[in-house]
Amino acid sequence: MAWITLTPDQIPVRADEREQVDAAVGRGDTLPGIIASTVRTIRGRVSVRNPLGAEGTIPDELEEAAKAIIAWRYLAQAAADDLLTKGRETGNTNGMADLKAVATGDIKIVPPEDYAPNQAQSPSPRITGRRLQFRPENLDGI
Repeated sequence: MAWITLTPDQIPVRADEREQVDAAVGRGDTLPGIIASTVRTIRGRVSVRNPLGAEGTIPDELEEAAKAIIAWRYLAQAAADDLLTKGRETGNTNGMADLKAVATGDIKIVPPEDYAPNQAQSPSPRITGRRLQFRPENLDGI
């Protein structure tokens, strides 16, 4: 498995749909901007339980979810019913559910090819119990 970089050409949005969004919102958020934002969201969810690939990449297991979410976010700017179809809404809902499942560990992500198990991870708190020391001088009266 690999970690991939998404480009605007990979997002399932036709040229006429892009024109409609541009006309409705006066350029609004650009498709590359929405891709970057969504990639950061995905990486945030993945990093909860998994090592990350190179900056700006996502695991290919989430490619379809990412494309559906990006298309929905981009087209939602125009708020046109002909763009926000039931199929796209379902794709967005399922994509968000996949991200939640990754964050909870219900969907496992294959580590990136260059991942070394001993590489430094984000720091976590270490909690240990108090050690009791039994010495004769501490045992008064026994």
